[in-house]
Amino acid sequence: MIENSPTFKRWVREFGVAEVPKGRLKRCAVRQPSLRDLSCCGRWFPTLKRWAIVACPSGTRTSPSGTGIVRPGSIGTIETILRDVTSRFALVVGGLLTLVLSACAASAQSATFDFDTGVPALSIYQGLPVDQTVGGATAHFRASSGAYSVQTASSLGGLRLSMFSAHFQAPGNNSGSVLEIQFSEWVTNITFAFATIQVQPIENETPIRLTAYTNSAATPAVGVTNATGVYGGPTGNDSWPMGTLTFRSRVPFNLVRISVPIIVPPPTTGQAYDFCLDNITVQLAGGPSCMITASASSGDGGVTTGGGGYSVGLTASLTAQANLGYVFVNWTEGGAVVSSSASFSFVASGDRTLVANFAPIYTITTSSSPAVSGTTSGGGSYPGGSSVTVGATANTGYGFVNWTQDGSAVTNAASYTFAAAGDRSLVANFSPRLSIGISGPDTLVLAWRASANGYVLQQKGALDAGVWGGVTNPITVVGLQKQVLISPLAGPAFYRLFHP
Repeated sequence: MIENSPTFKRWVREFGVAEVPKGRLKRCAVRQPSLRDLSCCGRWFPTLKRWAIVACPSGTRTSPSGTGIVRPGSIGTIETILRDVTSRFALVVGGLLTLVLSACAASAQSATFDFDTGVPALSIYQGLPVDQTVGGATAHFRASSGAYSVQTASSLGGLRLSMFSAHFQAPGNNSGSVLEIQFSEWVTNITFAFATIQVQPIENETPIRLTAYTNSAATPAVGVTNATGVYGGPTGNDSWPMGTLTFRSRVPFNLVRISVPIIVPPPTTGQAYDFCLDNITVQLAGGPSCMITASASSGDGGVTTGGGGYSVGLTASLTAQANLGYVFVNWTEGGAVVSSSASFSFVASGDRTLVANFAPIYTITTSSSPAVSGTTSGGGSYPGGSSVTVGATANTGYGFVNWTQDGSAVTNAASYTFAAAGDRSLVANFSPRLSIGISGPDTLVLAWRASANGYVLQQKGALDAGVWGGVTNPITVVGLQKQVLISPLAGPAFYRLFHP
């Protein structure tokens, strides 16, 4: 009987079995602190010739549906994750738990990303980020430090790199770039060809490093491995040291970071700081998946990356990049705004269709006339449809008149708000203020700013009758003002400054 076996008894003791009923399928209730109850089943697998513990959701009384998982290396810990179609079996082998994935929706397969046959097609010198889709799996390439672009041996000066196909990834400078690849599905192993950028015989071969993660580099690493190329490569005639890096893991991962580690203490001959790579082959873990569709709004506003098929439960990371003359506005789904950030991440749980919206950038220019008469605000670059407010502030001795565009009056309000619908050049017009004072008996002093060039002083006896005539009294400059003395006073009079 299975319940009498030492291994099963150990499992019962460590996992806290509440009940072990009779029958070929052994069920028991397991309760873990801070986690919900799970129903765990012991079952005989003829092909494996051993009993297994199957973790399944509470209340299940038939075949497992995969919401419980016992992770390797964490005896006595059960975590709940959403996997409705995939069953996970924790095999008890010598007291250790080994993870077995039984994928009902999809079988594991491999995919190779060579930058030549993926979708969309890549062009030489194309920079990151880029997406490549092969056989339904998508790899999102980005530089988390430095820069990378698509190159060929010819574009780099006729190099000999026998392990690379036509196109490959190369750094933009030799300053220690870090390449990040996020896969849309769980991966169990990865292998690729690489070349470290260094010169023989000055430098010894320098290793490169791969670190694997689940969803984010902020989480503990799944594993790390190094590999070192050999000068001459497999042909003995390659320009740089070439080699192959392979990483395998029992725990699936979907994110890798690749870099050249800094060697401590520094080698006296120096070391490489950057690398090129090509022909990346991954083994997909399989399991339920969904499709995340990302597209740009109509027009030439920008491009998106990150769309494609994702394993359920993985983090989908979408990026929107505006073209020249445009600005990113938001992500929408079914017309509803879901994010205002150009980088949008979420856990993939089902098919989604997202649209990155872009708007043209319009330039609003403001100026003052005369230039010394006042200041303006609100000019700049604005997305189409956004609200723009321009303001005019008069300097001492001046007053605001109006806003004009191409000589036509737009508004008499100093603060003017409108929706950006095209480039505009607005002029805030000001006029000098005429001040009137008394200087001694029967003498007026008329004054205005000396910087107001081109203005003449005019007068007439009544506002509603007569014609404005020029004042012929001499003009003197006192400090920052022009002054005219009117004496003696010959009756009522009205004065103004006029710009012919």
